[in-house]
Amino acid sequence: MSATPGGGRGARILFLAVTAAALAVRLVHVWGFSSGNPFFDPAPWNTPTNPMDPGEYDRWGMQITHGDPWWTDHGQGHYFQSPVYPYFVAGLYLLMGGRSVLGVVVVQLVFGALTCGLLALMARRLGGAVAGWMAGLTAALYGPALFYESFLLKEPLATFLVVAALAATLREFGADGPRSRPADGRRWPAWLGVGALWGAAVAAWPPLAVVAVPSAAWGVWRLDRGGEAGAGRRPAPVAAGLILCGALAAILPCTVRNVVGEGRFVLISDAGPRNWDVGNSANSTGTYIDFPRQRLSPASLAFWRLYVRKVGLFLQAPEIPQVTDYELLRQASPVLRLPLPGFGFVAPFGLLGLALAWRRWRELLPLYALAVGYPLAISLFFVVGRFRLPAIPALILFAALAAEDLRGAARAVRRGARRWAPVAAALAGLVLAALAVNRGSGVPRGAYPFHHAWARYHLDLGEIAVANGRAGDALAAYEKVLRLPTRPYRAMARAGRAGVYLGLQDRPDLALEEMRRSLAEDPQQAEAERAREVIRKLEERLGGGGAAPPVN
Repeated sequence: MSATPGGGRGARILFLAVTAAALAVRLVHVWGFSSGNPFFDPAPWNTPTNPMDPGEYDRWGMQITHGDPWWTDHGQGHYFQSPVYPYFVAGLYLLMGGRSVLGVVVVQLVFGALTCGLLALMARRLGGAVAGWMAGLTAALYGPALFYESFLLKEPLATFLVVAALAATLREFGADGPRSRPADGRRWPAWLGVGALWGAAVAAWPPLAVVAVPSAAWGVWRLDRGGEAGAGRRPAPVAAGLILCGALAAILPCTVRNVVGEGRFVLISDAGPRNWDVGNSANSTGTYIDFPRQRLSPASLAFWRLYVRKVGLFLQAPEIPQVTDYELLRQASPVLRLPLPGFGFVAPFGLLGLALAWRRWRELLPLYALAVGYPLAISLFFVVGRFRLPAIPALILFAALAAEDLRGAARAVRRGARRWAPVAAALAGLVLAALAVNRGSGVPRGAYPFHHAWARYHLDLGEIAVANGRAGDALAAYEKVLRLPTRPYRAMARAGRAGVYLGLQDRPDLALEEMRRSLAEDPQQAEAERAREVIRKLEERLGGGGAAPPVN
């Protein structure tokens, strides 16, 4: 892998082209997604039915704009969740003159496009122009990023901030950084800015501290090695102090508010203990659960078995649903319905790039911290699809470096300058990584909060359609509930379909089939006795059930 300087006309063209392409894809996506998805805009902000995290951030932002700038969620004197994203939403609401979910999403899409452009520049700096184009275009078309950027969620903003912090750190302290620039007062604003970006990233999403701390330390170490020690100048302590000051400037407002609000020290937010219990209790599955039980001890074998399972979940191709479901809602977007690259495509190349670039780890340590350290840290708690988003840029960058390395190796083999064995070994590693990441969905598909909202919404739509005599609309609504993994809701949807067949279409045979399936889906349902009675009457009407189709 050969590094290439990041400046010049070629870099500007790359950045502008990738950013423009990424923004165009995102705007086409949101044009269809905003109208075809009932959960794009949460319910009115001041109602208790506002669903889950997007609704929480919407309520919080509206509360801030309506006279309570220090409002804290869950009625506590300290911040339970990081306040950076709600204040971001509130600031945009103020700028736009009122509540506009679409306006916030469009701004997020702009940040997402800028993230792609910055990633292309980093790849160009580290691997050459081809690697830059590969990384930028892969990021521009990465399906889950488009999806999560379309909701009021903090992970897209955190991803932009961590990529901006990485880009600034690599530019300031990378291979062509400290040795080629004077370590005088002109660098101090840049060092302060690096610290502020890392502080903002951590304040927006606290687990990114495992990336920020080693990255800042790496930058100071690089500066110390490249500084003008012989001239009596030691810029490293000054840089360390300025980076720390920049980081604290972004974080301390949260801390001061927590101390003032409750009289105890909470650095950013207090969700850590709750998230630990969700991911490390006797009934934990590795992903989100509503009611954690007894906490597992880190000294127990069960704790570490569960931890290995969570790392495995992080590295599996499916997007684990929680407050959104990628597989369910992507059908509402004309762009996401296309075969866009997802985690199952990016991760194998990224893992190969991690291995191939290992000899450059001193140069790439911040990227290794994001690609390796962040997943290991998140897996200490629990894993859902959107939590992976901040690590994707590092994996895409390593993937581009791996692809460029394989391309160069293949050319060297054709010229006779390199043997096939190392290239074959790398390709074999890529195949094994692809098989491991895409080995099938071992994702625990339990009762996710989003599925409750999705099911209730479409069950209500079905009832309204039945009441208005619209059989086709009712069946379409119930069909969407049947795509859920939650069996009780599927049972209710089948009972609803039975009502359509019986009451609107006079098809008792189909009604009997659906009632049998409803009882098979959830034998312990609250309406089990009534379901059995309906089945009995339908069987009598059809002469013992012989005319009804069998239940598989």
